[in-house]
Amino acid sequence: DHAPRPRRSPRGPFQVDRHVDDHGAAAPGKRPVSKRDSAAGLRKVALLYDKLGLTLHPAEGERQGTQQLTLLGHTNDTAGNAVTLPDLRVAKLRGGAAAVLSSAKKNRRWVRRKLLQSVAGIIVSGSLAIPEARLFARSIYDDLGAADPAGGDCRLSHQSLRDLRYWAKFGRHGHGRPNWAAPVAHTLHMDASLFGWGGVLDGETAVRDHFGGASADWHINVK
Repeated sequence: DHAPRPRRSPRGPFQVDRHVDDHGAAAPGKRPVSKRDSAAGLRKVALLYDKLGLTLHPAEGERQGTQQLTLLGHTNDTAGNAVTLPDLRVAKLRGGAAAVLSSAKKNRRWVRRKLLQSVAGIIVSGSLAIPEARLFARSIYDDLGAADPAGGDCRLSHQSLRDLRYWAKFGRHGHGRPNWAAPVAHTLHMDASLFGWGGVLDGETAVRDHFGGASADWHINVK
């Protein structure tokens, strides 16, 4: 059969993110969406679900429209253009790291494997809101990989201890990832060879120079 394609709304389609039985929908139109448009969008989705025989629970979902919503363990703030961790998840992250550090201090850096796995999972699950999460979990995963799979304990490296101290003091402020990139203010293209370097700013202003003295012997990656 060659059924005709459904006509799209002139404002564009809804963007729907789903995970198991949770759904998040971004209404079409300008960004960020106003509270009024958000509430109207939910009513439209609820009506569509009713036509499909699916009824939304009256106590579920944000009915009045909001610009800050916790979805899948992350707080999405469209007005502030940021995805952050809720306070409860930050507290869980800090508490888990502190528990591992306490155990390591009592047992000469030896900790239970399952406890360390749990904390590592909490850290990585927050990477959507914490860009550096995987960087500060790499040594922890190295220690987990080096441990005997049949054993119940693994020994922390000094780097893992430093990383866990970072997470144990992790604050609710100062983290977050933007939902959309800020407008580009300037564009700079640069390159270097063994003998010199050059750059162009905004396609107009060009600068160049040669490497001399001590810089002449630098590795090309440094240059």
